[in-house]
Amino acid sequence: KMHATRERKIIVKNDVAEISGWATDIVSLDYTNTNSVKINDYVGELSSSGIVHTYILFVPGNPGLVGWYIPALKSILEGIGPGYAIRGLSYA
Repeated sequence: KMHATRERKIIVKNDVAEISGWATDIVSLDYTNTNSVKINDYVGELSSSGIVHTYILFVPGNPGLVGWYIPALKSILEGIGPGYAIRGLSYA
């Protein structure tokens, strides 16, 4: 027996980039549509990214560490839904 459910999942990626010679923390939050498929005892996920029509750029205040704001950014993205993505960076 096969049972499929569809849920939205937010993926958070942390990276470090060099900006003006300084290592800078960068974060990306993206929505992914995840199709969970259960066949007998096997549960697998088939993912397909949605189309992003709007990017939100977040530059933190004080503190200037973008990682501090990830829970709030995730909450914002959950509130506005698919079609949006968030990019943020710490002070270089």
